[in-house]
Amino acid sequence: MVSSPASRPWWRSPGPLLLLLLHAGLFLGAYQLRFDRTAWQRLEQQLPAQPTVAQWYHALVDTHGFAGLAVWFFDTHGEVRLYHRYASVAVHGVDPKLPADAPGQGTFRIYREVRPEYQPGAILVMAVPALIARSENDYTTAYTAWAGGLYLATALLGMGVLAGSERISPALATRTLIWSLLFVLAFGSIAASRFDVVVPLTIVTALALLQRGLRGGAAGWLVASGAVVALGVMTKIVPGLLLAAALLWLVTVGGRQHWRAAVLLAFGCGATLVILHLGFQAWFGDGYLASYTYHVQRALQIESTYAGVLMALPAAGEPLAHALRFGAIELQHPAAAACARLAPFIFLAAAALLALAYAWRNRRRDATDRDLSILLLTIVLLLVFMLTNKVFSPQYLLWVTPLAAVAAGARPRLGFVAAALLIPTICTQVLFPYLYDFLTSFHPAMVALLNARNLLLLVIAGWWFWHLPPAREGKPSHAER
Repeated sequence: MVSSPASRPWWRSPGPLLLLLLHAGLFLGAYQLRFDRTAWQRLEQQLPAQPTVAQWYHALVDTHGFAGLAVWFFDTHGEVRLYHRYASVAVHGVDPKLPADAPGQGTFRIYREVRPEYQPGAILVMAVPALIARSENDYTTAYTAWAGGLYLATALLGMGVLAGSERISPALATRTLIWSLLFVLAFGSIAASRFDVVVPLTIVTALALLQRGLRGGAAGWLVASGAVVALGVMTKIVPGLLLAAALLWLVTVGGRQHWRAAVLLAFGCGATLVILHLGFQAWFGDGYLASYTYHVQRALQIESTYAGVLMALPAAGEPLAHALRFGAIELQHPAAAACARLAPFIFLAAAALLALAYAWRNRRRDATDRDLSILLLTIVLLLVFMLTNKVFSPQYLLWVTPLAAVAAGARPRLGFVAAALLIPTICTQVLFPYLYDFLTSFHPAMVALLNARNLLLLVIAGWWFWHLPPAREGKPSHAER
C-alpha cells in the first residue's frame, strides 16, 4: 500500500531530503576546503611584512590559481588546529605541538601538563573526532563533519520539541531546514570550525526533557533536564540561560505543579554542577580551575558592544590602542577597562529588568505555547548576554541561529525576525575573518558596521521579547503547526 503525502514520514519527502543533502554537501564539501601548513608558508614567503590587500590577492592567485580564492574563503579552520592539540592530549596523551620523541609523549594529561582554556565539556566535544583521526588533517576533516552532525541534530530535535505531541510534518521539516541552511550559509565555514554548535543542542535537549517532565509530571525527567543544563554549563556557561528562562516561565505561570517543577529543575542543575565540579577538580587539579580564571582575566574585546561605542566616540584622554591577548584583540584604554569590569553587572541588571517586565506583562493573558515561550525567552537572554558581555566572538551567534531556525520553522509568523537575524550574522563574518585587519586599524567603515550589527541585534532582541507569547499554558493554533 502506497502511503499518502499526509502520512508519509517527513524524511521521505523530497523537500526535507534535499535540504538534508544540501547541509551534508556544505559540511562534507565546501566547508572542508583549506590550505595545509606548507601551502600557507609558501604564500607567506611571497609577501612583505605588512602586505596590502592587492599583494595578498596576487600572491594567492600566483601560488594557487583562482581556485585558491575559494579555498581561502572557506579556510577558517585555525581554531580546529588548536582543538586537535587538546583532543590529542586528552585521548592519546600526545602533544602534537612537541616533537614526536619529546619526553612525556604518550603520557601527557589534559589540564595537568597541558592546560586548555576550555571547560571539560568542550574538551569532550573536541575529543570525539580524535577517536578516529590522529593526524591534524584527518582530525580537521572529521571535526568538520562532526560539527555538521551536531548542527543538524539541533534542528531535528528542535522540530520534535515544538511539534509537541503531534507528528513532525514535511512542511514543518522543510521550513526548519530552510532556515537552518540559510543560517549555515550566512555563517560560512565558521559553523563547522567552532565547538559552540553544541550550545543550542544542549538547550534543545534540556528543553525536550523538560517538556517530557511537565507533560507527565515525572520528577526524573525534570531532574534530568536540569542535569543536561549543568553539562552544558561545563561546556560553555550560556546553556545556563535556559534554566533562567524555564524558571522564569514556571514561576510566572505559578501553581503547585509548576513550582514543584522549578524546584526539581534547579535541583537537577545545581546537584549535577556540584558533583561535576568536585569530580573535575579532584581529577584534573588546578588546571581545571585555570580554565575559568582564563576567561575572568580577559579584557574588552574589540567586537563587543562597548568597544564599538568607544571606537565611534572621540577618546577621552589617552588614545585608543589594542593588543593581542588571550587569543583575541583587546582594547587598551581606561574606559575599556572600566567597561570590562562593569559588564557582568550590566548583564545581571538587564536580565533582572527583562524578568520583571516579563512577569508584569503576563499578569493577565490568554493561553499559549509553553515550549515556544521558553525557547524564545532563552534566545532573548542569549542575545542580551552577547550584547552586554565584554567579549563578542563571531561564533557566539551560533548559540542563537539554530534556535531561531527551529522557532521560525515551527511558527511561520516568526520568519520576519529570523530573516532580520541573517543580516547581523552576515555582518559578523564580514568583520571576522574577512575584513578584520580593517577593524583592528579602527577603519571608520568597519567601526560603523560593527555598531550597526550590534544595534540591529539589540532591536531584534527587543522585538523578540515584545512578541513573546503570554505565559499561560495552552497549545498554539493548529494552523501554526
